[in-house]
Amino acid sequence: MADSKTELPPRDSWISVAPGQALNIDDDLLQKWNEQTRKYRELRGNILAACFGLEYSLDVALAEVFFPGLDTPTKNSQDSDVAVEENAKALKGLFDELFLKTGSLPFKFKIDLLRRLAGRIGCFRH
Repeated sequence: MADSKTELPPRDSWISVAPGQALNIDDDLLQKWNEQTRKYRELRGNILAACFGLEYSLDVALAEVFFPGLDTPTKNSQDSDVAVEENAKALKGLFDELFLKTGSLPFKFKIDLLRRLAGRIGCFRH
């Protein structure tokens, strides 16, 4: 089998057998193998979903810091206010597309940026 400290297996659930060695898989072992594979894939999926949720929350927080209140509907808006708000929403969309969603800002950078911003604007406690 691949040495997990130095070499990753080429595929999920991969077994490597050295020349001259044998591996016998009976029905019982196959069932256990498939069950473990299913459990680990489900666990991996849950971890990925939680990470995506966390990164989405970071993106929302950063967008709110740079574009405060744009997602809150306003009452009694005048025509000029509507135009300014629409322009700001377009800029927020560009910020989201070009910085938050393209992968140009690594996850760690987003956390560090939010931490630095929190110290400067005082809206978050960490």
